[in-house]
Amino acid sequence: MDSVYKSLKSNLANYGLDIAEKCGERKYIAHAQSYIGAAYINASDYKNALKNFIESEKNYTSIKDSLGIAMVNLDLAMVYSNLQEKVRSIEATKKAAFIYKNAGRDINYAVALIDLYSSYLDIKETDSVIKYLPIAHKIVENRHQLANAYVYQHYGNLNIQLKNYDEAIENLKKGLEVNKNIDDSGLNSNFYNFLVSAYKEKKEFNMSYLYALKSDSITKAIGNNYDRLKSLLSYAKASYEVGENRQSHNAFLNYIELKDSIIGEEKLKEIAALEKFYEAEKRDNQIKIQQ
Repeated sequence: MDSVYKSLKSNLANYGLDIAEKCGERKYIAHAQSYIGAAYINASDYKNALKNFIESEKNYTSIKDSLGIAMVNLDLAMVYSNLQEKVRSIEATKKAAFIYKNAGRDINYAVALIDLYSSYLDIKETDSVIKYLPIAHKIVENRHQLANAYVYQHYGNLNIQLKNYDEAIENLKKGLEVNKNIDDSGLNSNFYNFLVSAYKEKKEFNMSYLYALKSDSITKAIGNNYDRLKSLLSYAKASYEVGENRQSHNAFLNYIELKDSIIGEEKLKEIAALEKFYEAEKRDNQIKIQQ
């Protein structure tokens, strides 16, 4: 059902682009391209997402739509992060943050900063996070609860990296409380995985195992393969620590099977993209011959 919904979303986005191109308005074309990029992100097809976002940014740039450029750069940052291009992800997020700050869009600015800190934490660049995360927190604390929840996630991750495990646990549990009203399942999964890490570092393996079970349960329900992959690995390790060897073994097997499946899907996508390219090239050659 989920794959049908993603396919429908992608088809609608492409239909929107066709209409926009017939209309000839670059703003609508850029907007449609950004929607197609978002549809590809939902399908975890980051290469095609990247292609559409780059075209969208070019069109927004040609009409000097700075807010459009900022919006697309936040999406580009997400794609670059998933493609493991962390430096480019940071550059795109900084670009968006700079535009929003100059435009006086303080909530958008804070959200861009929060995304930026996520990239900094991925590369263990803690100094910038310590210095500037409170700025974003002050802006969103009573105005944007989802962003506020992400702030607590970043504080939790930051304190794990700084080995302040009690403080990390306190931050992560505050984030879970904030998220109760929002009920973002993916965010809960992140909180649980970080709590698994924090309790494991404290050698409190029963608590680590408890949160690994929670993470496993929620990612199973969500159906996002990449979140599921992270949670299965956490679950396998945490169950091993408490002597649940059968659970650990099964979780590792499921992890390996899912990882192989994801790699296989990505190979199929690459093959399909190549086939499309060769079909287009063949068609172009036939047209040239006829001309």
